[in-house]
Amino acid sequence: MPIVQVTLELKGHFAGVTKVLSDVQFTNGRVTLAGPQPEVESLSKYLFRCYQAVPVGTPWPPKEEGENGPDQIHESAGSGKADAVQAGVQPDGTGPAETGSNDGNGAAKTEADGSRSVPSGDGQPNPRIDTPNERFNSTSHSALNPEKLLKAMESLDHNNPAHWTQPGKPRVDAVEKFYGGSGLTRADLDAVWPELVRQ
Repeated sequence: MPIVQVTLELKGHFAGVTKVLSDVQFTNGRVTLAGPQPEVESLSKYLFRCYQAVPVGTPWPPKEEGENGPDQIHESAGSGKADAVQAGVQPDGTGPAETGSNDGNGAAKTEADGSRSVPSGDGQPNPRIDTPNERFNSTSHSALNPEKLLKAMESLDHNNPAHWTQPGKPRVDAVEKFYGGSGLTRADLDAVWPELVRQ
C-alpha cells in the first residue's frame, strides 16, 4: 500500500486558524497528512466535508457546474410530475396506508391493489466515513487516546533538548512520559501532529 502525503488548508470560516478539529491539529489553517493512501484520502474527504479543508493550491471557491452547483438536477432526469402522496404518511414512509415491503433498493413498489409504497431513505448506500478516532482504534494500539496523546505532545518543553531528536521531531520516549504509557511509535505521533517540530 503506497504511503502518501498531502498538505491541506482550511477555507471559509476556519481559514488560517490554529485549532484541533476532529482530533486533527491545524496550525495557521494547515495540516500535513501522511500515511497509507486509503486512510489519507478518507480523512481528507472527511475534513473537506466538515471543515472545507482542501489541498494547498486548490482554487477557492470551487467552480460551480450549474446554477445549483455540482448536484444540480437537470430537467431530463425526470418527468417533472410528482406522484400523489396519501395524507398521514410520514417522511420515513410509515403511516396509516403503509403497504408493501421495503427491499432497500430505493424503488417504489406497486402493490396488487394499485397502491404505491416508497422505501425510507434517499435510495443511496450509507457511506462509512472513518473519523480520526476510528483510525486510531483500528491500529494495534486499540487503547490509544488521540486527545491524550495530543496533550502529551503539547507538554513537551521546546527548551529541553531531551524532548527532541536531532532533526527537531519529538522524542517518542519523552512523549510517553507525559502520556503515561509505553508502546507509542513515531507513526502514532505523526498521525496526531505531523508538523510538530522544536522551535
